[in-house]
Amino acid sequence: MSGGSDSVALLRLITQHRRDITPIVAHVDHQLRGAESDADAEFVRSLAGQLKLHFEIGKRRELDPTFDQSKANRAARLRLIRQRFFIDLVKRFGARGVLLAHQADDQAETVLLRLLRGGELSALAGIRRQTTIRSTTFCRPLLSVRRAKLEAFLGSIRQPWQIDSSNLSPGSPRARVRQLLSKNPSWTDALLTIARAGMMLDRSVEGAKILEASFEAKALGELPDIIARRIARRWLMNHGSPADALTSKVVSQLIEMSRDRAAPSRQSFPGGLLVERASGWIRCQRQS
Repeated sequence: MSGGSDSVALLRLITQHRRDITPIVAHVDHQLRGAESDADAEFVRSLAGQLKLHFEIGKRRELDPTFDQSKANRAARLRLIRQRFFIDLVKRFGARGVLLAHQADDQAETVLLRLLRGGELSALAGIRRQTTIRSTTFCRPLLSVRRAKLEAFLGSIRQPWQIDSSNLSPGSPRARVRQLLSKNPSWTDALLTIARAGMMLDRSVEGAKILEASFEAKALGELPDIIARRIARRWLMNHGSPADALTSKVVSQLIEMSRDRAAPSRQSFPGGLLVERASGWIRCQRQS
């Protein structure tokens, strides 16, 4: 947990209403804000102590010693550091999974960010309520709850929380989106409606037949485009293409290979994946 209002509310709600869960309080210290980072870590440690819960801390310099040497996509790298730390804890303690405190305002911000980036239509589903990474389940039980409601709950039990100043930085895309939504509150409801529709569409696609490693080109090419794009994306991910690299253009490459014989019959895809079309079949292999 970060020590912010969302994660503190999640912890207090669990301890008050879910006696069947004994949480391990886990905090990743990104070590990027000096004394403020130290204060966050100490706050979380103290709260865990007050609630008589086990506390674990991971420090970024120990978890990823080479982080400072790279400036590329630092936010994604920090997210990966947290994921690995949590997964290791789940395995070490034999835990059932990881509870994350993403809430409805986070969902709206994520959908708007993805819209602005021009991502695949599947991105409009926003944050998933449950995901599995390396056999570890990540759940987000607060995804339908607004931030203001969580802060009101904390106020009612006189529970303080930490404020991360980096969330207010104008240099952060999410901070700019958050400020924009605060000035246009009706947009949040509209974005949450979009997210729900995207999730329903994703669920319908998940029920569709999963393509094998080798499949007839028409099995993908004859599908309606909105379905084909999701299945093509899932097929590429299942065979090693990173989700973040699967832009609309990349997904279109695979669909064109399945529909248009004039499209190149051998193409490279993210993650070192080589896809070939021969005799009406699509096959993939890892590039050496």
